[in-house]
Amino acid sequence: MDTTTLIDSLVETYKKLNVTFRSGTPNDRMISIVTRMRDDEIQFSQALKDRITGIGTYSGDKGAYVEGAGSTFAQLISQFGSARATTLNLLKGIQGSDVWTKPLEDGSTIRSRVQELAESDRTQLARLAEAAS
Repeated sequence: MDTTTLIDSLVETYKKLNVTFRSGTPNDRMISIVTRMRDDEIQFSQALKDRITGIGTYSGDKGAYVEGAGSTFAQLISQFGSARATTLNLLKGIQGSDVWTKPLEDGSTIRSRVQELAESDRTQLARLAEAAS
């Protein structure tokens, strides 16, 4: 999958959350799924930022970056969207660069990590649709 397609896939996830789920009445399972998506996106964007800048600010401690335990469902989606926007801006800044394919410490690449993120999005959206029905 090329970088443009990957980035478009990440954009579509946020659009789908807004169009399909934002205005509905969420149940506990839906809230849990979107909370996890938000938390994972915050971690992903921070780790990506650290990778690109070379400045290691991310400690792996979710609590250091995730706030809003009492957030509404719409707020959770907005928080996810803010983190996803950070991810997208970072990715667009490296598009076409060898940074996408340069091996990381574990042998993976930014491209493979983004592909995993896109696949996770598809899985979580399917779970969310199932929880909503």
